[in-house]
Amino acid sequence: MTAPNSHQAVIDERRRHVASMVLRGMSQREVERNLPRLKSDVSGGPMVNPDTGQPWSLGTVNADIRAIREDWRKRASDDMAEHIARILAELSEVKRAAWAEKDFNAILRAIEKEAKLLGADSPEKQIVIEGDLEKFLSRLPEEYQVAIRNLILTDFVGGGPARTSS
Repeated sequence: MTAPNSHQAVIDERRRHVASMVLRGMSQREVERNLPRLKSDVSGGPMVNPDTGQPWSLGTVNADIRAIREDWRKRASDDMAEHIARILAELSEVKRAAWAEKDFNAILRAIEKEAKLLGADSPEKQIVIEGDLEKFLSRLPEEYQVAIRNLILTDFVGGGPARTSS
């Protein structure tokens, strides 16, 4: 009987070879036929089932391909989640600096970028403002209320805080 670590090593090595062949466009049957032609780094012999000495079955190759594709999907998802988290952290830093400078345009641009990144600006997630603007604003964090009021005063009424040009 094969020890658990060497058993996992055999699976890992076989899946590396299967993945390589799949990426080269080989079908499952072609992978099945080619595995025994490869030399195993684990056993030193051909890439066959060490318990039986027989070539790996089409079912094993199929299961490997499903596991490999699932792993690829998970890695892509994890990488994207990490990337989005980093962008959100950077946008938070931009907003902090913009608040310190009272740069309301930069604050609103950062908020727009966040909304787009998170999909909050998609039609099914947009908040529809109907009726009382004050009622709508009261549901927002205070800093957003201030920024929106200042934007309205500056852009639509002509008053509000003076903008500094850079």
